[in-house]
Amino acid sequence: MNKKTKPREPPVPREASQTVRRSLIETLRQGFYYFEDLRREHGLSTDRLENHLDHIHRSLAQQPESLVVKAARCADCSFSFDERKSKRFSPPGRCPSCRSEYIVDPAFRIVAKE
Repeated sequence: MNKKTKPREPPVPREASQTVRRSLIETLRQGFYYFEDLRREHGLSTDRLENHLDHIHRSLAQQPESLVVKAARCADCSFSFDERKSKRFSPPGRCPSCRSEYIVDPAFRIVAKE
């Protein structure tokens, strides 16, 4: 059983000083970003981005900055997912009010605490 495998391309090295979380923090300091835009821009899966956002949210609790979250909302009936924004950062699948799947992603930004 001699199986030929394709040679793998070498991984592209990332700058040692720029971790994924540090890159996310720098991005979020520039303004509001929707979940899907962050996911695409940083090349992350939904689960990984949600994990990073949760970690950033918890780590900023001791800092002079905080993560501001604009809740996801239904584009059809304007139902706002306010209670979800402190528990989960990923967008919901459908609206519990009208059952629409057209949901506007939550948006995130890092701002200085007042």
